[in-house]
Amino acid sequence: MQTTLQIGSMNAPAEVDYSKAVQATLQARDDLDEYGTNKRLLFALQVRYEIEDIHEVAGSALTDGRDDKKCDLIFVDRGNGRAIIGQGYEASDAAKGAAPSNKAADLNTAVTWAISESLDNLPTQIASAATELRDAIDSGEVNELHLWYVHNLPESKNVQDELEAVSKAARAALDMRHPDQEVSVYVEELGSGKLADLHKFMATPIIVSESVVFKAPDPVLVEGDTWKGLMTAIPAQVLYDLYKKHETRLLSANVRDYLGSRGHHSNINNGIKHTAMNEPNRFWVYNNGVTAITHGFKIEPSGEGDGRSKIQTTGLSIVNGAQTTGALGNLDVRPGPEVMVPARIVHCGDPATVQGIIRFNNSQNQIEAADFRSNDAVQSRLRDEFSGILGATYKGGRRGGFDDVIKRPGDTLHAYTVGQALTAFHGRPIVAYNNKSDIWQDDKLYTGVFRDETTAAHIVLVFGLYEAIRSRKRHLEQKDVDDSLTSSERSQLDFLQRRGAVYCWVFASARCLETIMGEKLPNLFSIGHANMTPAISEGIWAPILNCTLPLCAPLASAIEGGLKDQASIDEAVTQLVGLVESTKASNAAVYAEFAAKTEI
Repeated sequence: MQTTLQIGSMNAPAEVDYSKAVQATLQARDDLDEYGTNKRLLFALQVRYEIEDIHEVAGSALTDGRDDKKCDLIFVDRGNGRAIIGQGYEASDAAKGAAPSNKAADLNTAVTWAISESLDNLPTQIASAATELRDAIDSGEVNELHLWYVHNLPESKNVQDELEAVSKAARAALDMRHPDQEVSVYVEELGSGKLADLHKFMATPIIVSESVVFKAPDPVLVEGDTWKGLMTAIPAQVLYDLYKKHETRLLSANVRDYLGSRGHHSNINNGIKHTAMNEPNRFWVYNNGVTAITHGFKIEPSGEGDGRSKIQTTGLSIVNGAQTTGALGNLDVRPGPEVMVPARIVHCGDPATVQGIIRFNNSQNQIEAADFRSNDAVQSRLRDEFSGILGATYKGGRRGGFDDVIKRPGDTLHAYTVGQALTAFHGRPIVAYNNKSDIWQDDKLYTGVFRDETTAAHIVLVFGLYEAIRSRKRHLEQKDVDDSLTSSERSQLDFLQRRGAVYCWVFASARCLETIMGEKLPNLFSIGHANMTPAISEGIWAPILNCTLPLCAPLASAIEGGLKDQASIDEAVTQLVGLVESTKASNAAVYAEFAAKTEI
């Protein structure tokens, strides 16, 4: 290139104190206050994985309690093939030094109980979580185990050393308990620095903002409507130096990060290293290269008459090519100057397009199942119906961006949770809990709950029931902390702490509705809470739960080993319906009040 060309800004953006931003965001998220010291842990989980409804996750994933076996959270995410075991810590004085390493060591205890200990020796909430985790590993649905220590203090080497020991112990436990399954183990300390990075990434995906200068063959300039990019090659030495300095911060716009390498010929990252060291002149043709985004770039002649240009970028983040970057950065020695990496470098000033670049350059960051249904006739009609209900927001499969993840959700009914609650209510609690994406992907499942007869009033009734059950569970958990549970309440809590119990009780409640309403229903879609918010519906359901939940023993037995057997659940619900019928005389006034507020 014979002339100088500048695209975008060559000045680094003004620095923002993202540690303070995290604290301000957490303070504003008063919806998470009910989780106490686990607030930060849940926030980190939501931001890291862009979880739409963190309360739905919290309802089953939190295992914190009086007998939690040093384990605050076990989140099994079958859809994405991962599980997270988390330990949280909140220092009263955030100005003090590093977090205590003994709290990181507690993860050793948590892993032992979750993976190795006999289920007979575990309290209900841990036993249910451990059963789900082990089943997911055995079935091959989970192949990544992440161990998190989340706190509000700076990260430290002492904690990192302790976590490395935890990683080895977890590896040994998995090899012993699941010898036939290949599960990768990752440990991470998410202190104030890492959480600030997460917040910064969500706000702006380019964390490394320094100027990067290198010489490369004359690039090709490609322009789009909101972006301009270069097709060129980056010296592997540049990526090596950047990764050594910044590590995974260089990959802030890449959802996968670096997956590590194993000494096996079939491992792609090991192959990248081999090519760089043993066939350096062939690296450009063997490797797919990287895609990076930048705040701006400048191209000018190298001045050496060798057909090369001097390229300068301001800020750099690898959007695609994390494995290449990580493999090069983890070489034992700096690669030679002849190792060149194919590269696309893109500047874009439109945030929506940037998110699209990130999303579509990472095939593992798939479009969510609900996205494909967001514009169908049923979802459009439901959004219109909800627009007339003050204090209730339903987006019908449409997802927001960073603001929707970090802000207090208010009165939003999240599409996935609505789909799960409806699916359970209409007879499929196992699908509702274990296969939430299938509800939106499978035409039969989708049309079974989202149909012409599905109204906003019906959704409000079902969602109100779901929320009432969750509220009851939280109330009982607080009483357990206060050591004030009655024997009946202890039985109810033991049931509700089983994985999938909330959806199981949604199903059971639907089967009891004719007894509660005192008449035969044309169909379950005909019932609803019209012109009211889910919060009001929740209040209407609460007295019903007071009458029916003490009768949960048959269902508790049916899901003791997990939410798996629909026949056992159906049999238990039939028993429950009989119990509700036999006690309706003593609860007649409560049932009548519910019926008076419920439309058919």
